[in-house]
Amino acid sequence: MADISLIKTITFDIQKISESLLITSENVCTIFSDGRSCSRFNEDWASKLYTFEKCESSNNYGFDGWFFHPLLGKQSVSIRSLTKSGVKFQLSKYIGSGRKCDVEDLIKSLRACDFEIVVDICQFPVVQFCPVTSHELLEFVKNGKLGIGGWRQKQFYNLLLREDP
Repeated sequence: MADISLIKTITFDIQKISESLLITSENVCTIFSDGRSCSRFNEDWASKLYTFEKCESSNNYGFDGWFFHPLLGKQSVSIRSLTKSGVKFQLSKYIGSGRKCDVEDLIKSLRACDFEIVVDICQFPVVQFCPVTSHELLEFVKNGKLGIGGWRQKQFYNLLLREDP
């Protein structure tokens, strides 16, 4: 399904991060394995790996930046964190305590963007970047294989390996 050749991996030096941030190595792993605290870093890292232009403000609806494809033109990109609890693809206004989302909201969220770059931070300091088109994800929604609960790590990688999630 997804183009496996586009997956990129970075292995960070925990000791250098620990020293520069003046925190313990354990705290480095805790902080950078949490999608909430790591999300802005994920955007920066992904924008450099895939050379897209980051949005000036994080308040842009449904995407984190733009890249320019020679054949397709300007394409929107959204960054998603894959953590030990999984990855969800709806807009952040639908995720969290007290927020509601249905399949139509998920579909609207996926249509708001052209590409999703899923950043797997489960094994930090090893971080994997996995681009997937929103069109591909919409097909999984239509087939009932992707819902508002998103996917766990194994299900997501089954997608990348062209297996049934």
